[in-house]
Amino acid sequence: MNQVHQKTNISSPESSLETIISSPEFNNSSSDQKVLMLLNHDSRLTLDKIAEYLNMTKRGVQKITNRLQQSGAISRKGANKNGEWVVNKES
Repeated sequence: MNQVHQKTNISSPESSLETIISSPEFNNSSSDQKVLMLLNHDSRLTLDKIAEYLNMTKRGVQKITNRLQQSGAISRKGANKNGEWVVNKES
């Protein structure tokens, strides 16, 4: 008796990020809002990865995250390499 095993299509974090990036809401947002949306989805994203998703330089993303930190919209929890971003819900 042959059994057919069906693969379940579990979406990876990468593919769901691609869905966010291709959404009209994302495309009509400011760079600051785009960074917040990405960090809301994956708090462990690196500056390099964010820069790649936004087609920006790492330095450009760093300026945005610095501005967001100064305004209190985000904060950093943990070490630089192993830490994660915290998006404050009030912002």
